[in-house]
Amino acid sequence: MRCTALLILLASIVAGPVGGTTYTLMPDGTGDFPTIQTALDAVLDGDIIELTDGTYSGAGNRDVEFLGKAVTVRSQTGDPEACIIDCGGTASEFHRGFIFSSGESSATILDGVTVTNGFSDLGGGLYCVLWSSPTISNCRIIANTISESGIGGGGIACIHGSSPLLIQCIIADNAAPTGVGGGVLDSYGTPTFAECTFSGNWSDEAGGGIFCSGSVGYLENCTLAGNAAQAGGGLYCEAQAVIELTNTIVAFGNEGEAAACDSLSTIVLSCSDLYGNIGGDWVGCVEDQLGLAGNISEDPLFCGLESGDFHLQDDSPCGPFSPPNPECDLIGAWPVGCETGTGVTPGMHTSVLDWQLGLSPNPCTGLTHITCSVPSPLVGATPNLGIYDAAGRLMRTFSLDTQVVGTVSLRWDGTDETGAAVPSGRYYCRLRGINDSPGIALILVR
Repeated sequence: MRCTALLILLASIVAGPVGGTTYTLMPDGTGDFPTIQTALDAVLDGDIIELTDGTYSGAGNRDVEFLGKAVTVRSQTGDPEACIIDCGGTASEFHRGFIFSSGESSATILDGVTVTNGFSDLGGGLYCVLWSSPTISNCRIIANTISESGIGGGGIACIHGSSPLLIQCIIADNAAPTGVGGGVLDSYGTPTFAECTFSGNWSDEAGGGIFCSGSVGYLENCTLAGNAAQAGGGLYCEAQAVIELTNTIVAFGNEGEAAACDSLSTIVLSCSDLYGNIGGDWVGCVEDQLGLAGNISEDPLFCGLESGDFHLQDDSPCGPFSPPNPECDLIGAWPVGCETGTGVTPGMHTSVLDWQLGLSPNPCTGLTHITCSVPSPLVGATPNLGIYDAAGRLMRTFSLDTQVVGTVSLRWDGTDETGAAVPSGRYYCRLRGINDSPGIALILVR
């Protein structure tokens, strides 16, 4: 079951901006506006700024401020690996990717981009301040750093009541050399992380993956692996913070405990797996929760830990409703299935013999549009498109005409083959019968 707070947050951003104008930007500045910042200066609430694939850098494409506007900045293809914001930050010249400092709400959306090479004293990649609470979805916050005299948040820092919602993001290889929160620092906010992956983040002090001070936070279906800090390699909480982890993996931390907190803070876990962390798993402030509420300490059996493939092997104890916790749905951000290969980002477009799938809106309340880009007719193949639940059960099938070329549009109304409405949860849209695809994750909210 998804927590009520998360469902409310997801429902509030289901369709994103409606009725606005879409503008197209290109890395060389030849689009509707020369830079992302000039676009944000000009657009209105409800507008969409689409970035074509490529690398955006230099003035106007870094340190970008949303100015409190309810707009969406997104990659045109939905592939964060192909749409890169290169901050170009150095020890002598601080630069971040995006700044949210004007009370942005969840209707302010950043979607489908990579933010990398940020360098600052607080929030190397992204910075949220003064009750700004944007939605960050399907993004990669990679290899950002705070300075040696910095405070924290190598990848992201959110302070002064900011409460971001992050969905299906990868936060990896960020660093806080002398501060806290290698991946994320949140101070006195209400952050929510759904289906996010924290990997290879490092803090010299506390909270390799996440550091929370005075926060009330939620992590659901997240994977934290290979993070490191002196205290709380995966997660650290202080100053009366209360953090809830549901269906989450914290594993193979290279330094520090899986989760740690000061005497005034609380970490509550359910259906979660803490395993293989060098500083200990179920220790300190979480030691009495092992064996309760579906919590386990078992090797999650990632398909490829060293390669960063956090899909689960078929016999993983973190698979949906699997022993030793058969009451728990999928644990972690990645589904079961090693045949999917290495590192298909949850939610991103997936190419199968150059066929591309897209879902919009995602999350959805019961109706989503599925697009399938078909480059050429197929001979001798009978592909279909399936909707599967998190346990791998087929809910709905759509047949595809192999002779149609171009964009095929389908609609799924949230029902199974019998016409019955399926419950809220995570589903996967997969192409079958060509080269079986790993699928695009879809969140359904009722």
